[in-house]
Amino acid sequence: MSHGRVNVELRRAENVARIITRAGVNGDRIRSMDAYVIIGSNDSGKSSLTRCLTGSGSGKIRTRPIAILSGVTIDVYVHISSLQENYKRVRDASDFARQVRREKCDAVLFTLWPHGRGGRNKRPDADTYLRHFISQEHWNVVKVACLGNAATSITTALPKGVIKSFSEVTAPGAKTPMPANTVAELVREHFGWK
Repeated sequence: MSHGRVNVELRRAENVARIITRAGVNGDRIRSMDAYVIIGSNDSGKSSLTRCLTGSGSGKIRTRPIAILSGVTIDVYVHISSLQENYKRVRDASDFARQVRREKCDAVLFTLWPHGRGGRNKRPDADTYLRHFISQEHWNVVKVACLGNAATSITTALPKGVIKSFSEVTAPGAKTPMPANTVAELVREHFGWK
């Protein structure tokens, strides 16, 4: 087993132990959730990349079977648009976590903007969401793919190797095009997906 996979399994075991302990103390029914995250600015190609990774249709939210390198298939709840832009469907991090808990899934894939959103429909930055999912929901953030320079703004403490930067997905005809399928291949490897 690779060093990275051992770290993922160790984090998962620690997370499960913490959840079992909390459930035993509080009587809570909490389910550990593995999270895969794509972070990028507006128009960086997050949605295109997510569709390439999962085969999900445009604007669709659904659970998809994903084969991982260990040979197991996991059911991943896929949310294509960034949580900050979809304020009518997702009010906040707690609301999104409630939606995920209702699904029959082993993991979740979602996208975030690094800097959030101002104005009338104000939304927090990616760090605020990540910290909530880790500390309040007890999710295991397995891997984070940052598009462009998004990684420079992430301050959430994540284990080494969890976060990695990739090129933004560009439209055909751009000066240096990077097709979504090309970026998806690299992200799939980082996520440990087949």
